[in-house]
Amino acid sequence: EQQLTARAVAAILNISLRTLEARIASGDAPRYYRIGSNRRWEPSVLQAWIEGDTGTQAPHLDGTPSITQKKSPIHP
Repeated sequence: EQQLTARAVAAILNISLRTLEARIASGDAPRYYRIGSNRRWEPSVLQAWIEGDTGTQAPHLDGTPSITQKKSPIHP
């Protein structure tokens, strides 16, 4: 799983890099880790944060649906 940069995370969230930085400072951002002075995000952590933040099931970062709808059985 390739880690995401701050620019990639901001693009996925459809916010500016400056807004992402403000959200990080306020504690309202997905969990990240540092490699040197750079922040990196795991795609699965970002996906979980998006789903928890919006309260809805968002598509996976690769564009596939996060839930496959199952047909419910027909009750007589």
